Amino acid sequence: SGIFGLISLMATIGLFILWRFVPEPENPSRSSNTPTLDMIKSVLVLPSIRTIDFGAFVCSTGLSAVFFMIPIQLAAQGWISSELWQIYLPMLLSGGLIMVGSAIIAETKNCFREVMFVGVGFLIASVLCLNFFHEFQHKFLLIAGLFLFFMGFNVFEPLFPSLVTRLTNTTTKGAASGVYNF
Repeated sequence: SGIFGLISLMATIGLFILWRFVPEPENPSRSSNTPTLDMIKSVLVLPSIRTIDFGAFVCSTGLSAVFFMIPIQLAAQGWISSELWQIYLPMLLSGGLIMVGSAIIAETKNCFREVMFVGVGFLIASVLCLNFFHEFQHKFLLIAGLFLFFMGFNVFEPLFPSLVTRLTNTTTKGAASGVYNF
């Protein structure tokens, strides 16, 4: 498919830029002698990190469910697969704008909590729309629920990794990022 070719090309260009233009660090950091399991345990005892990791797990699970179930529901509403771009493209573009905007606001004004409440609001509104869709079978509710889910998901997408690195110290930052990405 063309999209996978485009992604492969962009990844190759990114690797070339990394290889050619990003300088090597002058003082490479030394690795810790602390065993990996101890590092992971030291990260998982932090309640804030556990909360962020759980939130990321829930968001990722929701995203997988959306990409599995929504096309089935859209097909049941009469949409054919070649028309789904009319829903997904505006949804992804608006989600990208929300992602950038929420990250800028949270980082520059240091109001992560408030921005995350907005994301939770989007997710709750999404669940309500999808629940009403299930009840009334109106495709507007399905599409609105899908848009609201992506808005909420994209609020959290840049904030979680940022918070993981902010809430850990230099010795556990790598382990915390690894646990988060697992």
